[in-house]
Amino acid sequence: MRCYKAAKARLSATESAQLDATLNDRTAPSTPPELVAKATDGAETPRQMMLNLGVIATRKRTTHDRVKPLGFTGSGNPDGAQALTPMDKLANDLAALNLPPEELERRRHQAEQDAACLLKQLGTFVDQGYVHLLRLQERELFAEALAAYARKVSDADEQHIKALTEGVANGTTQL
Repeated sequence: MRCYKAAKARLSATESAQLDATLNDRTAPSTPPELVAKATDGAETPRQMMLNLGVIATRKRTTHDRVKPLGFTGSGNPDGAQALTPMDKLANDLAALNLPPEELERRRHQAEQDAACLLKQLGTFVDQGYVHLLRLQERELFAEALAAYARKVSDADEQHIKALTEGVANGTTQL
């Protein structure tokens, strides 16, 4: 609806009436291509039309966009976050050292939201009995994977400090 209103605002009154008449006429083969092209700046896809009409805006990129996101991104990827290469991990560690307070707060808030989402999904999976749909061997593997992640979460601070101290010792990280 917002696209329609924005597109009509770009047309003259006569062109707007002609476009409406064509859209309302069920026997017409299609809308006049020249009016649609004029109203949408020649968009070929719905997303391009929304961008051209200003209905949605592209997100402004920041210097922090160059650093890969940490942890779960809420994408629904059943494999979890992609493993980071050592160079990507180092870039994330260095970026995390010099983040402004508002970016640190934003990341903390995002981590809290992701954790809540994961807990909700896990609760639904177990409470609704979906876990019982797995074969016994699959349930055991699932439980082992959860235990392994629990150990990783418990050891996260220790591993982070170890990686930073190794980076300082190697001269790749400066505090």
